[in-house]
Amino acid sequence: MAYQLENKEILIDSDIVIGLKFPFNGRKVFNPTFTTLEQANSNIKNLLLTGRGERYLLHQFGTSLKYLLFEQQTDELKIAIDAEIRSAVNRWLTYIDISNITCDFNTPQESSIRITISYTVSNIGAEQSLTISAQDANIITIES
Repeated sequence: MAYQLENKEILIDSDIVIGLKFPFNGRKVFNPTFTTLEQANSNIKNLLLTGRGERYLLHQFGTSLKYLLFEQQTDELKIAIDAEIRSAVNRWLTYIDISNITCDFNTPQESSIRITISYTVSNIGAEQSLTISAQDANIITIES
């Protein structure tokens, strides 16, 4: 049986590394994170861009979001994307509360989608948002 440990400590000390920044493409390959908010942002990006079944020995981690993004753009797709994101975050990142998810099919580029996720890191009360964009050339970008 697994136990969840509550850590209510908020780390803002620039001398203490608490995790790794996502994506892993810095000058040092692994750039450190120094605050709880910065690590939460990296964690949600990692979760959303990992396909379910990709993670070794943790096959349920991730989402099927990158497969949904290239489906036919309908209202049902918006509902499926919303449910997929909320389900994954509620299961794996319990300290993040999603307040709003919007899916926009009417982007300047044809055959593209933009998803904006607004969330709160509950143990520090900080609000953040990130945007996931996908174009028809199987290009997915995520920005904070």
